[in-house]
Amino acid sequence: MRKGRFQKAAAKIAQRYGESVSFDRRLYRHDIAGSIAHTAALSKAGIISAAEQKKIETGLREIEQEIESGKFQWDEALEDVHMNIESALTKKIGEAGAKLHTARSNDQVALDLRLYVKEQIEQASALLKKLQRALLDLAMGMYLFASVMIVLNLAAFGPGILWNRRQARDDGSSFSGSMIPSPNN
Repeated sequence: MRKGRFQKAAAKIAQRYGESVSFDRRLYRHDIAGSIAHTAALSKAGIISAAEQKKIETGLREIEQEIESGKFQWDEALEDVHMNIESALTKKIGEAGAKLHTARSNDQVALDLRLYVKEQIEQASALLKKLQRALLDLAMGMYLFASVMIVLNLAAFGPGILWNRRQARDDGSSFSGSMIPSPNN
């Protein structure tokens, strides 16, 4: 949102160069959570009233629902997720929405990114735990499979081995019964 000495809106190419909403819109939940916490601090400090805090929080929750349902209209001219949400909030609830920006600076970006990274780490950790469990289950399955295969092989080859032993015994007794005694025995 350009205001002040400029009479015209920025050229489209300049807007595309300066905007970040096309990729930072994924931070909306974190931005809203940070904004709700910020309004609580503003209320506690006496900068906004409890009624304004409630109005801002309700407006932010409604905007969050609009974003999640796909009804929210993102505006690249507003540059980023923060300005889009703040502008929508001010349109929705009036002047109280503009007070959200009071005593706020680039900490908003740092907070949103920190919350986003924390969430991504938690999700990655959960997926890694699932992968570890799947690998353990696979290893146990392979161990059990190998054990079953050994048993099956013994079951399949065991009778054959015993039959061959019997044959060898029979053959051995055949040999011993048919041998002509040597004169030296």
